[in-house]
Amino acid sequence: MGEGPTLSAIRENSGFLTGGGGVKLFYRTWMPEAPRAALVLVHGMNEHIGRYAHVAEYFVNQGFAVYGLDHRGYGQSEGVRCHVDRFEEYLEDLHLLVDMAREHGTPFMVGHSLGGLIAFRYALAYPETLKALVVSSPYFGRKTEVDAVTRALAPVLSFMLPRLQMKVPFAPNDVCRDTQVCEKYAADPLVGRTATPRWFTESNKAALACHQGLTQGMKMPVLFLQAGDDLLVNPEATRTVFGLVPHQQKAFKLYPGKYHEIFNDPGRDEVFQDILNWLQEQDLLPTL
Repeated sequence: MGEGPTLSAIRENSGFLTGGGGVKLFYRTWMPEAPRAALVLVHGMNEHIGRYAHVAEYFVNQGFAVYGLDHRGYGQSEGVRCHVDRFEEYLEDLHLLVDMAREHGTPFMVGHSLGGLIAFRYALAYPETLKALVVSSPYFGRKTEVDAVTRALAPVLSFMLPRLQMKVPFAPNDVCRDTQVCEKYAADPLVGRTATPRWFTESNKAALACHQGLTQGMKMPVLFLQAGDDLLVNPEATRTVFGLVPHQQKAFKLYPGKYHEIFNDPGRDEVFQDILNWLQEQDLLPTL
C-alpha cells in the first residue's frame, strides 16, 4: 500500500464551526502533504475527538485528510453536557464538517460507539455526501438493559426536565485492555460523567429506528466492526442491524477478546489495517 507521509509531514489545525442555535463546535483536522482521500471521524459518548489523534495519524500516513469534531455538549464544544433536544442535531452538526471534508473528494466516515450510531443515521440521512461507512462497536443496543424504573421515568423527565444533569455509570477499565489508555481516560478533564433525560430518550429512539425499517435505506458500502468482549454495547444488536442492511457491499468483522474501544485495545493496528483492506477490496481507494 505504500508508506505514505511521515508524522513530521502531518499538518494539524483546529477551529470552531457554528451549529444550530449558534452553538460553537470545536473541530480538528490532520492533513498529509498531498491528500488522496478524505475521512471523517465520529467520536462516542462522554469523550472527545482528541482521543482519536492516533487514529487520525494512522490514516494520514495512508494519504487521508482527516476531520473530526467534538459533538455539541462534549469536549471543547459548547452546549449542555451530553444533551440534544433532537438526535438530528448531531447529524446537522456533522453535515457542516462533512462539507469541509469534501474539499478532498467525497469522504469516508468512521464512527465509534455513540459515534457509530450517529454516523449510521447520518449515512441514512445524507447518503449523497459519503463514499462509504465504517462503524466500530456501534451503539445499537446496550450490553446491560436499563432497569424498569429508569425506563419508566425517562420519558417523564425528558418532557419535564430535559436538561437535567444525571450521573452515568463510569468504569474506565471497561473501555479497553490498555491500562495506560484507561488511566488517561479516567483523568481526562474533557471526558464527561453525565447525560440528560432528553439525550437518553433521543438516543434510544435513534437506535431503535435502526432495528426497524429505517435501515432498509442504506445506500452505500458499510463495514461493521464489533468487539467480541464488549462490556458496553450489545454485539448481537450490531449483528442484527448488519443483517437488515440491503446493500451488497457490506461486511461484518468480530474481534474475539477485544473490549469496546477496538481503536485503543491492544492490536489496534490490525483493526486500522482491516479498514484499509476492506476499502481496497471494495475498490473505493485511489492509489497512492
